[in-house]
Amino acid sequence: MAQQVISADSHMMEPADLWVERVDAKFKDDAPRVVKNEGKGGWVFIAPGLPPFPVAGGFAAGRSGEELKEFMKKGQDQGYITARPSGWDPAERLKDQDIDGVRAEVLYTTLGMSLFGLHNPDLQRACFKAYNDWLAE
Repeated sequence: MAQQVISADSHMMEPADLWVERVDAKFKDDAPRVVKNEGKGGWVFIAPGLPPFPVAGGFAAGRSGEELKEFMKKGQDQGYITARPSGWDPAERLKDQDIDGVRAEVLYTTLGMSLFGLHNPDLQRACFKAYNDWLAE
C-alpha cells in the first residue's frame, strides 16, 4: 500500500473579489478587497483599519528559490494572471493534489488571516462567513 500524504498546513488564495461579492450588502463599501498598488506596482489587500499588504507572497507556491526571487522582482504585477488556479479553483486543486500525491488537506486562508484584526466585529463575522461559504462550495 502506497503512503498517503495529508497536508496539515495548506493555504487557499482567495479570489480578489471574494469579500466584495459575498459579504452582506450593508458591508459592501467596507468589504476587504485586492486593489492595484498605484504608484508602487503590484497588488495589495486592503481592509478597514488594517495596513495594506502586497498579495504577491500568496502566489509563491510551487516556485523554486530562483523563480521566487524573479517573481518578486517583476512578476508581482501579474498576480492572479500568472498564479496557479489551484489556489482558488477546487477542480484544479484536486489535480495538483494528485500530482503531489496528497490525499487530503487542512485548508487555511491566506488573505483572510489579517481579518482577525478588524475592529468592527460585525464586519469581521460577515467576512468570515463569506470566506467559509466560499470554501465550502
